[in-house]
Amino acid sequence: MKLITLLVLCLPLLGLASDQHASVDPEVQAAKDVLQLQKQGSLSEPEREDYINAVHCLANKTGQISQVDIPGARTRYDDFVGCHLQQSPFVHADGLAGQSISPSPEQTM
Repeated sequence: MKLITLLVLCLPLLGLASDQHASVDPEVQAAKDVLQLQKQGSLSEPEREDYINAVHCLANKTGQISQVDIPGARTRYDDFVGCHLQQSPFVHADGLAGQSISPSPEQTM
């Protein structure tokens, strides 16, 4: 029951609750859906600064998940950390599940 509650709470973080894919060219949407993860060392100096600024932005925004569900979470960054900690026993056994279920701060940034 806790997992279902957590997944429902994390849906807005994933963007699955919105109708953002309606009437969009499939090729364009596929390009947008691919999250390009890069090693930190391969980022240029401006890209690194942008990434760090985005993380700081998440750390300064008020969290959206209830303190009851993730105790101690005060910021959006804490929301992601809390979701990750609660889901890790379920998703770390399968890499694809972890990528598709766990909310990604990179997608929010």
